[in-house]
Order: sequence, then structure tokens, then C-alpha cells
Amino acid sequence: MPAQPRFEHIALIKLDHAGDVLWTTPTVATLRANFPAARISVCCTDYTSPVWQNNPAVDDIIAISPPDRRWPHFLPRPDLALCLDTRTPAVRLTYASGAAVRSGYYYFPRGLSVLWPLLLLTDPVLHPASRGDFAHEVEVNRRLLERLGCQTNSTASTRLFLTEQELQAARQFLQQQPGHVNRIAVHLPRKWTDGGWPPEHVARLINLLAANFPEYSVLLSCGPGEEPLLEAVTPLLSVPALTITGKSFRDWAAVLKQCSLLVCRDCGPVHVAAALDVPVVSIFEESKRKEHMRWEPWLVPHRNVFRPDLFSNAAAESFYQYSLNSVRALLYNAKK
Repeated sequence: MPAQPRFEHIALIKLDHAGDVLWTTPTVATLRANFPAARISVCCTDYTSPVWQNNPAVDDIIAISPPDRRWPHFLPRPDLALCLDTRTPAVRLTYASGAAVRSGYYYFPRGLSVLWPLLLLTDPVLHPASRGDFAHEVEVNRRLLERLGCQTNSTASTRLFLTEQELQAARQFLQQQPGHVNRIAVHLPRKWTDGGWPPEHVARLINLLAANFPEYSVLLSCGPGEEPLLEAVTPLLSVPALTITGKSFRDWAAVLKQCSLLVCRDCGPVHVAAALDVPVVSIFEESKRKEHMRWEPWLVPHRNVFRPDLFSNAAAESFYQYSLNSVRALLYNAKK
């Protein structure tokens, strides 16, 4: 491992989605442990800035609107700019920071966009996935820090720091709702219907959860713009379910924290749950089986279920069985 350099101001650039941003929270915690006196700034989007609120390792949260390539005028030039987003807007922003050390990954092959990190970063590193090494993205970020001379911890967790006020408001909200104290959350992103899987199959899974785990109530949620799937599913349910829409990201996360389990397609809410220590059933496309470990829930009890890419009645029945068995295993283990 190389000798650790001296960095007084560190910038982390991540203009990706909430789940991807959560994978970088162990990175920031490691930077703080290695450089306790440094100023640490994170550059993210408006949508993901709530992920960083109350994070004790972060000094500045800078919301960027891609494809803005300008470095914020009020932020001094960093000594180290860590680009944990391989897309061109993030790479260009890293270059605009003017940092003496600009480190980050790139994929190969990826057309002409591969040229930007090679030209604009001082320390471009080929992403392990391009070599067939499908390590988790948290682990990939850890390796980049070791390359910079940092002492790291392979068991560092992702974290979302909710306030006691936010948690208390969520508890009070749920106490006012009908149903059991114990709840299974099901999040409904649009990708549930990828591959021709109809809303009816989502409703059937929810009905099976209610029938097989009667001591749990079902809580349904969706992100902004994803209400049509929730609206299509709700009339097909055999039992009432509490639906959560319109809440802010952090208020929704505080409600999720009160749940016993999350069932969700592979997307951001899976990693929000993991950052809150909520067990997860994460549903991947069958085509992702080879490299799914890159994106599975990090250091939280979970089960991965692989759903055939294309819908068929036979595929659906097998999927239901695997899903129910996974939920059963997690709920049983959670009670031990």
C-alpha cells in the first residue's frame, strides 16, 4: 500500500441515483477516519442530497444540476477529487475542480466516453467489472481508497442518518394506521413490469404475502411518477394495504425503518433499507445472475430472488414460491 498523502480538502463526486450514492457512504466514513482534520465536500444531485443530510463525516453538501460542468465558485479547490461516477458529467465536474489528484474508475469498452476519464483524471482506474471481477460496488470503492494509501475497513456499512424527530414522526404516523404493528414493505418501481410482467402478478405476490404471513400488514410505496403501477395494483388486492405516496425521501425512509422487511425489485429502495438495517428480498432479472453481487444489499440480512426476464405463467409460479420462501427465511431469522 502506498504512503498516505496529505489532503486538506477532499471532494467526492457522485451524480448518480440514491442507491448508488448510499454505496459511497462507507467511502466518506473511511476518508473521515483517515483525514480527521480535512474538509470533505460531496457533490450530488438535488434528488440525492437528502441521503447526505446529518452525515457526521460530511462538511459540505453541494447539489449539482447535470450537465453543469462548473465547479461551485464558493467551494475552494480540493487537493483530492474522488470521482465515484463513471458518467461523463461527473468526470468533467471532477476535472473542473482543479484538484491536483483526480481519481476514479472507467469502463472499457464503452465507446468514445471512455476517453473522458483517461484524458481528465490524473488517476484513471479500470473498473474491476471490465475485467470480469464482479465485486460489490462498496468493495470497489474501498479498493480505490487503498490505492490512495488509506487504511480501510471491509465491513464498513452503508448508512443513512435519520434524526430522532424523523423517526418519531414515522412511528406516530404508523400508530394511527389500521393493521398490525409488524409490517412488510413492498416498493413498486416501474421495473416490476419489465419483460411483460403484468400488474396482476405484482398484486398476486402481495396477496400471497398477506395470506402466508397474516400477522404482518403490507405497506406499499412508490417513487414520484410511479403511481400508475400502484393505482393498477391496489384494486386487485384481497386485503387492504397501507399506501405511502407523496412523502419526502427522508420521511419515507423513516417509515421504511419501522418495517420488518422490504420486498423490492433491484433498485434504490433496496439500498435505503440496507442502510437502515432493514432485511431485504431483492428481486433481480435472471440475466443479472452472473454479476448481481455488484448490486445486492450490503451487509444486511437479505435474499436474492431471480425473476425470468420474460413473463410466463410457469415462470410466475416459480417466482412466487422463491419469493415466499425468502420472506419466510428472513422473518424467521429476524425473530431468532
